[in-house]
Amino acid sequence: LVEFPFQNVADITSEMFPPSCWGYDLTLVASISNPCFPQGLQHEYFVRVSQCEIIPSNVFSPQDTPSANNTWWIDGLEPWENDPKGVFVQIFDRWGNKVFETDKYRNCRPNEPGNCWSGAGSAPGVYFYTLVLPNEDVYTGTVNLFRRD
Repeated sequence: LVEFPFQNVADITSEMFPPSCWGYDLTLVASISNPCFPQGLQHEYFVRVSQCEIIPSNVFSPQDTPSANNTWWIDGLEPWENDPKGVFVQIFDRWGNKVFETDKYRNCRPNEPGNCWSGAGSAPGVYFYTLVLPNEDVYTGTVNLFRRD
C-alpha cells in the first residue's frame, strides 16, 4: 500500500512508487469529498508504473575545475541509488583492463557524496561499461573520456 497525502490536484510519477512496484499492474484508488458528496466518492484507476529510462552519458570530460561534466553521469539512476541491493558498475579500458568497479554506484552531485567514476588515473579514450540495476536489468555500452590538453 502506497499512500499519497495530496490536496486537490496531484501529478504522480514513477519515482513516487517503490521500485518493487515498477512493471506491475496496480490499482490507484482516489477518494474525493465535497459539499455535494460529504460521504465521499471513490474512483479506481488501473495503472502500470514504468521505471525511468536509464541513459548513461556517452562522454564526459573530467577537469581540475569545479564544473559540469566532471564525472560519468547516468540519467534515470536516481530511484535506484538508495536501493539496498545497489547498482553494480564496471568500467574497462579498450584492452579489457578493469579501471573502475563498485556495487553501490551513485551519481556525484555538487556538495553530496556519491560513488561515481571520475576518470581518475584514466587516459583519454573509449571505455566500456557494464551496469546492473537491482532488478537485474543489464546495460552495456561505451563512454568517451576527454581531457584538456
